[in-house]
Amino acid sequence: MDNITLSKSTLNRLYDTAKWARFIAILGFILIGFLIVVGIFIGPVLSVLNENMDVESSRTALSSGVIAGIYIAMAVIYFFPIFYLFQFSQGFITAYKAENEEKVNTSFLYLKKHYKFIGILTIIMIAIYFLIFVVGMLGLMLR
Repeated sequence: MDNITLSKSTLNRLYDTAKWARFIAILGFILIGFLIVVGIFIGPVLSVLNENMDVESSRTALSSGVIAGIYIAMAVIYFFPIFYLFQFSQGFITAYKAENEEKVNTSFLYLKKHYKFIGILTIIMIAIYFLIFVVGMLGLMLR
């Protein structure tokens, strides 16, 4: 594998890919900011709405806090793959312009981290969905 070299056209395609990756990463950071803002403000908004609907306040505070926590947790979890994607894109763009092979290698390490994180997260989500399915089926059978 040490004998593999990339042609100029392949490097150009990777450069275009890195620019798109940067665009997607920037959108991801904006989404993370949006999730944090929603997480901060959803608790008080739900409390006010539930007060107007005469819902029990202790249950409301708990549920609005849980929902706010979920939004903040989603933002934290989403940060890492977006950060790795951004690091890849910036690193590759810089390496391409400087024609620096070492920086190209480093940028691909971030791309590897990005996909590894997404892969592990996907496995975790499939396991959670499976557990929800099993618990739901057990609930139906025990009903």
